Amino acid sequence: MKLQYRGLPYESTVQVLKTVESGILAKYRGITYAVCCPIHAHTPQVSANLKYRGVLYTPSQASASKPLIQPIGNILNRVFS
Repeated sequence: MKLQYRGLPYESTVQVLKTVESGILAKYRGITYAVCCPIHAHTPQVSANLKYRGVLYTPSQASASKPLIQPIGNILNRVFS
């Protein structure tokens, strides 16, 4: 998709996530829907050297492999229980 920001054109890519049904039904404004959870979170591969307060560093793969979010099913089970 072609987009434009402040006069500069750029291309946008669509990210598709594979999901699985969680078996949880939720309701929003009177409409019931099934909640789907992502199978895995996509972590972009960073190849840039980053700098923080004058110190160069590269993000480690170990920290990128751990998911920062928990599955939505766990959160919804606590909310609707």
